[in-house]
Amino acid sequence: MTTPTPLPSQPGPFLQSMNRILHTQPFSFLFYGVFWSFILIVASPVAGLVLILLTSLQCVRYVILLPFGTACGRRIRPRGLDGEYAVVVTGCDSGFGCDLALELSRRGFVVFAGCLSSHAMGQFEGSDKIFALKMDVTNQNEVSEASGAVRKWINGASPACPRVFHALVNNAGVGTGGLVDWVEMKDYRRDMEVNYFGMISVVKAFLPLIKSQSIAIYPSNIRVVNVISAAGLFAAGNASPYIGSKFAAEAFSSCLRHELRAFGVHVVTVNPTMHQTPLADGLGTQVQRLWRGLRIDLREEYGEEYFKQYYSNVVHMAKRGTWEPHVVIDELVTCIELESPFSQCVVGADGKYGLLLMRHFSTWLQDLVLAMGSSSRIMPAFMNSRT
Repeated sequence: MTTPTPLPSQPGPFLQSMNRILHTQPFSFLFYGVFWSFILIVASPVAGLVLILLTSLQCVRYVILLPFGTACGRRIRPRGLDGEYAVVVTGCDSGFGCDLALELSRRGFVVFAGCLSSHAMGQFEGSDKIFALKMDVTNQNEVSEASGAVRKWINGASPACPRVFHALVNNAGVGTGGLVDWVEMKDYRRDMEVNYFGMISVVKAFLPLIKSQSIAIYPSNIRVVNVISAAGLFAAGNASPYIGSKFAAEAFSSCLRHELRAFGVHVVTVNPTMHQTPLADGLGTQVQRLWRGLRIDLREEYGEEYFKQYYSNVVHMAKRGTWEPHVVIDELVTCIELESPFSQCVVGADGKYGLLLMRHFSTWLQDLVLAMGSSSRIMPAFMNSRT
């Protein structure tokens, strides 16, 4: 019988006293200011110099490896290799999922395309590389049947042509916009069911297959690619059901990455900003439908002028910042083909630079920047009625 490891003791009296002092004014704000001043004045320039050095070395490496075709890293390309490499993609009815399935099939991968509707499955008819599966990620039976279909395909391999389960891409997602006061609890549950619990359900269904292959083929280079959103990294309001579910998916992916490292499995998160998809294109219609569905008294509290300003901020500004979708597909293909993919891939210039910079700001500074960047100057009608 294994003897349990003794639990570590709590911090001693000295550390406990220090912790209390650091949460007592004026020591709290004094130490906070001194600590971050040191980081910004001393540590940040050093980190900048290190980054310049690493970037220089990467440029040299790129030039040296460019003639060999591996300047951007070694890639796994099924064409010309022995065997077949399979990728499972959820949410292939349209958007990123559909485009990714088609692109991967052109590159020689066998694609199991999970679709919500039977009608969407028909778009893949005639392709000898794409197997469409009825797969509602919130339906446990359909998820289990999909994993069983992939296992059956792998077991049907011949010695001359082995079959490899290469990647699981969790792409299925929905999005609900609107103020907290406007959306209902069913909207929060719907977004969580698809974007968070659906992702977990799919991962857990395929996890036995992922682990067994990792043991049989080590290192197997198998990976789980979770398509989340930049909304899972930074919250700016106006879509709390969607943003909350994406934050949860991001946290789950980080936990999964640490847990599967022992099996040699890569876990990659892809975080696009606003790109042209059916979800983004339908934002205006969704917001108008939400407003029309509100109770009359709630609409009167906010007023038509407030809604028009809200619509302009959310829909028009979003459309002005919408990028072409092929960039996301290219990044997803890279995450699937690279032998050693990065753990996170933020897609969109506004995300790679502006958003990641904002994440390093203190909360009060983030709030200030967002308030200054908002064009809303109209108060809810209810606030204008104050006497």
